[in-house]
Amino acid sequence: MEQLWAQPVSVVVAEIVMQNIEERALATYKRTLPLLLHYVDDTFTAIHKHEIDDFHKHLKRQNADIQFTKEIGENGKIIPFLDCLVTRDNNELRTTIYRKLTHTDRLLDQSSYNPTSHKATTIWTLTRHTQLVCDSPDSLTDEIKYLDNVFNNNNYNQHFIETPNQMLRTLMQHLSLLQPCLTSKGLLKLSQES
Repeated sequence: MEQLWAQPVSVVVAEIVMQNIEERALATYKRTLPLLLHYVDDTFTAIHKHEIDDFHKHLKRQNADIQFTKEIGENGKIIPFLDCLVTRDNNELRTTIYRKLTHTDRLLDQSSYNPTSHKATTIWTLTRHTQLVCDSPDSLTDEIKYLDNVFNNNNYNQHFIETPNQMLRTLMQHLSLLQPCLTSKGLLKLSQES
């Protein structure tokens, strides 16, 4: 029973510790960083290439018990962060889906003895994730073709694939129609898009 409770607590504690280290590091560093994102123990930072080692040493000084590692993008342009592949193109950051080399594309097979709702949710989640992460029409088109192949390889028929995706499109259309009304009544708050 203790193990069940230990996992969620450890994530919360890790988040608190990392936020504290991040706040101290940013407050005491000699320059303002143009970008710093983190999720639990993964951090993504944009920094001039000549300052990478200096900032890495600065982070290590914040807590001697934590080993900070660094990963520099290929040619300073490409780096994976969580499940996104981030590329730099003319000082703009672009994102698409990232899969580790060990990724197998194995999903719940459509013919498996699992609830249909789980299989539909798998399709819906992967498709929606693609829409959120891919920031260009080309990468979105490529990723949707990739997902169609993955779904087919996991024995999903086209009708089954289209049903959750059609539901997603319908939901998004309804939300876009309701957005002005919900926003004006204070029921929906939108973040600023850059």
